[in-house]
Amino acid sequence: MATELSSITPEQLQAEWLSHCIELQYVHYTAGNIYARLNFLLGGPVVVLSAAAGTSTFVYLESGTNQVALIVTGIVSMSVAVLAGLQTFLRFSERAEQHRTVGARYGAIKRKIEQMSARKDVTEVDTDQFIDSIRKELDALAQDAPGVSGSMFRRAISHMRVTESR
Repeated sequence: MATELSSITPEQLQAEWLSHCIELQYVHYTAGNIYARLNFLLGGPVVVLSAAAGTSTFVYLESGTNQVALIVTGIVSMSVAVLAGLQTFLRFSERAEQHRTVGARYGAIKRKIEQMSARKDVTEVDTDQFIDSIRKELDALAQDAPGVSGSMFRRAISHMRVTESR
């Protein structure tokens, strides 16, 4: 839908920005959901294995010198440490929240554009000022937004289009 810059009207620009906001809102909400799911998938085993490690320690203490219990306890404890370290390093929960926040901000800009498009009493000066303010908001948001991988972006957009066509 790219239009030659010299011939683009304010209405076309607003329509393009609206489309852009709709897509990016969906992409960031999708990314937030994916990271929340990854956080759950990594955090769940950490909780379960932590409990197992604590239980294994008591089993080892009860059994005295049982080598199998000692090895199991060591493996479970190391697994907990590795998974907890990954969870901290990958920051899935934090990333999910960042994407949800950015998605909400794109939604707010989208509603501003929709509201302005619905107005009937808009002057050329109003339109120019509005377009300038939206451009600044989009520029600031683009700087603040966490990155989305190409595959995650394509997956979200294709899912959005499939959902829209139903």
